[in-house]
Amino acid sequence: MAQDPADTVLDLLVQMKEVSMQYSTLEESNRENMNRIDRMCHVLFERIRRTPDEDEAAKQRRQERIAKLEEAIASKDKEISSLIEERDDYRIELTQLNNALKLLVVDHKNLEDEKELKETLLSEIQQLKDVITQKENVISQMQKENDRIRSEKAMILEEVAKAVQNDERSIAAEDSQSCEV
Repeated sequence: MAQDPADTVLDLLVQMKEVSMQYSTLEESNRENMNRIDRMCHVLFERIRRTPDEDEAAKQRRQERIAKLEEAIASKDKEISSLIEERDDYRIELTQLNNALKLLVVDHKNLEDEKELKETLLSEIQQLKDVITQKENVISQMQKENDRIRSEKAMILEEVAKAVQNDERSIAAEDSQSCEV
């Protein structure tokens, strides 16, 4: 027995809601990670600023690279936020279409008109589902790009940490030599 189109649409809407909730969790986790990285960068910048023996040109280059990475991350975050808003607008429209579909299921007076309207709504829902899928693919690509940028940023931060350790070692060595003299 074939499944009722209204049930199929409702199943699709339930699936879309589940994907949306999963995405919201992922988005919140991403936001928390970005805040944590931002705080770590500020601490690291302060340490770098206080390191007197570091080559100023190298320090400047590192700071410029980090600033560029932060700008790229901020830009991607803005794009993701824009896509999320757009996706939410589509969800509102889907909710409205779902409500209209429920009314059609209840009202059987004009069966032929209802069938045509159901087909139109199902087509629009499929189109919206396709648009949402495309937007989620774009969001996924942007998140991958953000992950790549974060990885690059982590490598830079590791280089900075190594440079700070080397500076501290050389300062300690100089201090011990001056104490021996």
